[in-house]
Amino acid sequence: MNQPIRYIIAIRPRADIISEVKEMKLALKKAIGGFYNSVNSEAHITLFEFYALTSITRHCWKNVQGRPELWNHSSWNFRVFTTS
Repeated sequence: MNQPIRYIIAIRPRADIISEVKEMKLALKKAIGGFYNSVNSEAHITLFEFYALTSITRHCWKNVQGRPELWNHSSWNFRVFTTS
């Protein structure tokens, strides 16, 4: 049986907000003297996470391609995280 593929559906803010959050996180890291759990994660809001036995990336991309109104306010990144 194949290993399940991990998917995360998240909201990713604009680049300027990501940059601002990164600076705040670096300041926090310096203030507390080191590591904390999300020190290396990029700014985002996770909506939900799920696992699937087959890749759904191609299916999702086909649906997004046919709906250009979805492209106006967001950047679509299909990233696959494998389980170990």
